[in-house]
Amino acid sequence: MGSANSIPAVYDQPARIITIMFTVLTALSMAARIISRRLQKAKLGYDDISVYIAYFFNVALQIMCYLNVSEGAANLPSYAKLTTPDAIERRKWFHISLGIAYTVAMITLKISILLLYRHVFAVHSRWFSVGWWGNFLLIMPCYTVSTFTLLGLQTSGTRFGTTDLSRYGSIGIGSFNALSDLLVLILPIGMVWQLTLPKREKAAVVGIFMFGLLATAISIVRTVRFQTKREQKWNAAYGFYNDMMLTLAENSVGIMCACFLVIKPFLRASRDLVTAGTRNLISLASGTRSRHSRDGVLAVYEYDIRATPETPTRHDLV
Repeated sequence: MGSANSIPAVYDQPARIITIMFTVLTALSMAARIISRRLQKAKLGYDDISVYIAYFFNVALQIMCYLNVSEGAANLPSYAKLTTPDAIERRKWFHISLGIAYTVAMITLKISILLLYRHVFAVHSRWFSVGWWGNFLLIMPCYTVSTFTLLGLQTSGTRFGTTDLSRYGSIGIGSFNALSDLLVLILPIGMVWQLTLPKREKAAVVGIFMFGLLATAISIVRTVRFQTKREQKWNAAYGFYNDMMLTLAENSVGIMCACFLVIKPFLRASRDLVTAGTRNLISLASGTRSRHSRDGVLAVYEYDIRATPETPTRHDLV
């Protein structure tokens, strides 16, 4: 997949592969979610609207990354040629747009999961209610205001992300984001075991939350590597490739986690469809074998009848 010291520093192909891979995975996850909601005949809820908004901005993020890869942002020889004032300004606004799309997608995604919690778990428990509102306030005013403030303060320079404000602010924002991810995911684990579900299904739900922790881990790695590339002075192409890869991964894993929580009807319908198809194939194959067997027996009877000498008649004896 390349490294900061790759020679030549060309990351176009892996960047395109990663972008396409996450595009396909998130599209399939969203399709499964939509089908599940149709099978449930569920009305469009606020959690659905939020995850659709998150998916829209994630698609915008994927398109922007793909376009910048095509322009040469993940190819050091091509990147080095983008030195005109217009190219530098365009690249700065691209990074700002990338930050906006990423932030909006993450905020709406977390809110979607919180709204799903409120729908699934009746908020009777005091600690759960406090945890829910604490998470919501942490996401909506705190994380949102601080992130957009940091983005807004960096629009005046010629290069995005090169100031001390960006350096230290990104550590705080990244840590804030990872903490928020963790709190959102662990909030309902205690309530899951109180649901009237078989233990296997409870374990599956908890497993989905554990899968969501992958997004938290990616967020932490993203924050650490953002600082590492400054200290080790990575080449610009790899710096873009690293940021793009981790940003897409974090958003995409989060969307898949939000979809996996509600796709049980789709999985059940798929299982029933496969089971019915398998039974039909077995029945068809069994019927074909039975028919061939009967046809074979009849053929033997016919052969035996024709091969048996005819019984002598009175005329034959004369």
